[in-house]
Amino acid sequence: MPDSNENKIKVLVIDDEEIVRTLTSKIFDFLGHKCVTAENGSEGIELIRQHTPDLVLLDFYMPDMSGEQVLGLLMSEFLTLKVVITTGKELDDDEMDRIMKKGALGVLHKPFSIDELKSIIDELRP
Repeated sequence: MPDSNENKIKVLVIDDEEIVRTLTSKIFDFLGHKCVTAENGSEGIELIRQHTPDLVLLDFYMPDMSGEQVLGLLMSEFLTLKVVITTGKELDDDEMDRIMKKGALGVLHKPFSIDELKSIIDELRP
């Protein structure tokens, strides 16, 4: 069931895989939230400036700029931005340590479920 208007959040999904962007966007739309997508880090950074999202789902493994590089840039410019890293592969301990130190809220493993996305949204609400 979609959330009421006062509980809507804006989400940005940054992922190089079109299917992930499309499906994740459809899930957030179904849940009653606004979702925009970017296929790479540069586009994602521009969309953050335009849309000021409440949450960013950021793919860790992307060509050109990795999710870790994008995370570092985002957190240096947008200090309070909520970012969750998404990945289809296991991250090693060093990678996990680095992204958490850079400010990621956590990691969501693909394929993720509607319930996992709802849980993240619930955690963002006051």
